[in-house]
Amino acid sequence: MTVWQREAGTTGWSTLEVVGPGYSQLEVAPDKQTPEVVGPNYSQLEVAPDKQTPEVAYEQVGKEVWQAEQQSTAFIDPASTYNDDNLTQSPSTALTDNAHAEKGLLRRRRTWILLCIILIVILGVVLGVVFGVVLRQQGNATTTSSSSPDEDSRGGNSDTTPSPETSALSTVPRCASSFCPQSLNGLVESYTTVDQTPTIHLLARDQKGDIQHVASASGGTSFPNKWRSYGASGYYPDTLASTFLSIKGRYSISFFGVVSGSTNITHDHVAYQTIDIANGSASNPIYLGEGRLIAQSAPAVCAPANSGMSGSPPTDMSVFNKAGFTNENDGGMWWRFSHGTPGTFFPHYVHQVNDLGYSTMPDAPPGIACRDGPGARYDIVAYSNATDDFNAYHKWFHFTNDKWSDWHKIGGPFKLGSRPILVEASKDRFDFFGVGADDAIHHFTFQQQGEKYSDLQSLGGSFASNAAGVAMGADGDRIDVVAINKGDGKLKRKALVGTKWDEKWADLGVTASSVPRLMRIADDKLVISIVAADKTVWFSEVRILDDGSWSELKWHLIEGIQVE
Repeated sequence: MTVWQREAGTTGWSTLEVVGPGYSQLEVAPDKQTPEVVGPNYSQLEVAPDKQTPEVAYEQVGKEVWQAEQQSTAFIDPASTYNDDNLTQSPSTALTDNAHAEKGLLRRRRTWILLCIILIVILGVVLGVVFGVVLRQQGNATTTSSSSPDEDSRGGNSDTTPSPETSALSTVPRCASSFCPQSLNGLVESYTTVDQTPTIHLLARDQKGDIQHVASASGGTSFPNKWRSYGASGYYPDTLASTFLSIKGRYSISFFGVVSGSTNITHDHVAYQTIDIANGSASNPIYLGEGRLIAQSAPAVCAPANSGMSGSPPTDMSVFNKAGFTNENDGGMWWRFSHGTPGTFFPHYVHQVNDLGYSTMPDAPPGIACRDGPGARYDIVAYSNATDDFNAYHKWFHFTNDKWSDWHKIGGPFKLGSRPILVEASKDRFDFFGVGADDAIHHFTFQQQGEKYSDLQSLGGSFASNAAGVAMGADGDRIDVVAINKGDGKLKRKALVGTKWDEKWADLGVTASSVPRLMRIADDKLVISIVAADKTVWFSEVRILDDGSWSELKWHLIEGIQVE
């Protein structure tokens, strides 16, 4: 790079060479005739030994080369701007433009940084909103189900997976690999001429052994009330049975169970208590252990209404269970009934039902259906024991002639430890459901008129609980049955409409650890209540849709209890 300078006192030009890669600002010092470096480091120009022109002896990179205006004017040769061997611009122009470029670049860099920060903030906000919406949708998801003829489909009309709040409804219960108990009792209080405002009552034994009761709001579709405890009365697990009763015109619930002993009785026997629905008070336990009769099974209770299904509450009730005397090794079917004084059992109203023969009855209660009206009767179904291949037998009692029929053999074999379930479809008909030795559910229908039995048929499936059934429709021409699937613990449903069954079991999409309760609250509406794997109690309203399927299930927790 060459800097042109006019020599003092002459008209010619001499050159100053800049040595090194950097650029230094030069000006003539006041007391000297030679240019010097102006800046933080001052270096005087010296004449190189092999040159006739001064050079920068100590350069400072990044300084402009110039001369003070009060001295001879420095002139940049325009031709040097286009010198291919050197820079294409003069040092002054190049460095000034470079400084401006650096400042512009810095401003642009700051602008880009600011824009990037703004973009990141906006992107973070958008992602946060989207992520929040997804989490909210997942949190609000409820376990639902839909009806379908396909066994793998949902039992209702939704395929929603249980949300985190209902995760207990997707947990496999321990009993799914064996046989689940019946830990929950359910009753529907609806003694009105029009079935529009029913109330549901649930009873259960909690993990402390206390009997707990809760009632729904009118209509049966919500449970705003709290569970009420009636203390630990010594009832064995899986032995509760309950029924409605009218005592002195007050609606009551009587619940029964097997206890290990009492003040004057040391052996297992049946006891019961009565709850006044109006004020929630309960009687002390009443023990039915007279006559040294030892209870060998849970009780089954029957209390038909006095005048029709929607008439007044019953004033009499009957209790059936397997029992035997202390001096006998085996027992038979025994029947107690209250009469005259509601809720009171007298010793002379204890009768032995013509049994199937000692050693032939398992330790299981019978299934029972109550009939009212002019043709009032009791129907019971009991299982025989291993010596008779666990067959089912049917017997009925006529109130008009005060006589029991003979046992009618239905067939089998049925699973040891299971119970026969009877669903009263009408005053003239009941339907039987039982778990066979093959773990499938089997069914037959009995018509009272003409005493007609349908064939015992298998409904298929593989189950780890007794069935729960309910008759629906104005004429009871539809029966829905639900049970716990073996292995995964899921609830399966099937319906009999007229004389035709659904082709396959529908999956309700939730698991349960106790036999569910199905409680009809209208011709086309019911409530299903279950015990989850963590022993909490849940319920859902169900509507029967026009196509015969179940409506979407929306599960709600009934807080305040964990059952046994």
